[in-house]
Amino acid sequence: VMLYQPAIPYIYEMVEKPTAQTTVIDVLLGAVWVVVGLATLALVSGLVCAGALILLRRVRGQDAFTGAGSDATKLGLGS
Repeated sequence: VMLYQPAIPYIYEMVEKPTAQTTVIDVLLGAVWVVVGLATLALVSGLVCAGALILLRRVRGQDAFTGAGSDATKLGLGS
């Protein structure tokens, strides 16, 4: 009578799922999204900076459109 069984190792082979293949279209779409994102960010930051400069000039009293508050001489040619 055998009291113990011989040790037989169990071998498991781990098979990973294959990844999806990356195509040229995937790369181009990714590049387009990056460019669109950067252009949007640049446009928004430019508008914010321009608005801040216009607001700062109006608060200081240096309105470039009317010439008020600056050393400019208003000619009044349009009236």
